Amino acid sequence: MDCACTKSIGRVLDFFTTSKCIIRDYQGEHMDNRNNKLIKLYSLSICNFFWAMLLVSCGFLPAPDCKQGKIVATYKTNSSSTYQGGFVVYNLQIPKMIQNLPLDPSVRITGMALSPDGNNILYGNDADSSLYLLDLRSGQKTKIYQGYRPISPVWSPNGVQAAFADGAVTTFDHVYVININNSKAIQSLSPNYDSYDQLFEIPVAWSQVDNNILLEDNQYYRPPYTLAFVHPDGSGRKSIYTSQYIWVAALSPDGKLLILQEGYPLKGKPYLYNWQSDKRTELPNMPLQSYSWSWSPNGKCIAFLRTLGTSTSEMDVYNLETNKITNLPFPQMDYGWIAWGQ
Repeated sequence: MDCACTKSIGRVLDFFTTSKCIIRDYQGEHMDNRNNKLIKLYSLSICNFFWAMLLVSCGFLPAPDCKQGKIVATYKTNSSSTYQGGFVVYNLQIPKMIQNLPLDPSVRITGMALSPDGNNILYGNDADSSLYLLDLRSGQKTKIYQGYRPISPVWSPNGVQAAFADGAVTTFDHVYVININNSKAIQSLSPNYDSYDQLFEIPVAWSQVDNNILLEDNQYYRPPYTLAFVHPDGSGRKSIYTSQYIWVAALSPDGKLLILQEGYPLKGKPYLYNWQSDKRTELPNMPLQSYSWSWSPNGKCIAFLRTLGTSTSEMDVYNLETNKITNLPFPQMDYGWIAWGQ
């Protein structure tokens, strides 16, 4: 524990001692039962507030800006390379697990995304080559697409459409846009396959700011790797970043920042990249073993998974204002993907 935390504990203990004397003296002057009850309740709320601030400052609880909404995570129950297990939903205000939605053992999840309103999950299932919609309120799941191997779904900001990658037309991944309520309304963002020879392309995010879709592509898993924005109708493609290897990228809610990790997995330390100003910002204390980042709705914090062993990981939150990392008090599991939403 650092010096600041030690001093904070001392100040809080002094406050407790002083407040007890004040409460006792005040009650001695006012014997009215109603006032006595109100004083006790008010004093207790003050003490709880100070304890909460102490735990936040020492990194035992997420800071207030990081305690909003919920986090959904996939988990698996065996040591295979595919994800067979289900979804868990964590409430960050409490904080505790509020849902555990196991899936059939045959399911092999190939990516998931949480809807803007936080009520639905899109996920790909490699077992039957389908894309599913899961209602978190009812637990009902609906198949909305079947192809070759749908992966990496992302929601449109209004929750009406989704983008995902699939290899249904060729043996390579291309991006499609689908209407959630009308699965027949599907459009390819790569209409001319001859000009995208051996292109592997996946959607990374759907911008809340300008409604453009962020794509990551490469030539048959060979460099260069490129990040580009494109309109939902496939027009207006604009490259914003090129690298020898991009392991993962996540777009901030304001559409300005990317979390990037370059090099082969666990070889490059994650950092922030402002694609508009071409500025790179290091993330002090961010562990090399982190993966699957997701921004908080207000853009002030980042949730991520940290590898602990062969088949175990934990869930942490990085506060961008303090550069502090908080371990969320949730079970250590074999997590795969996470999504932070309302």
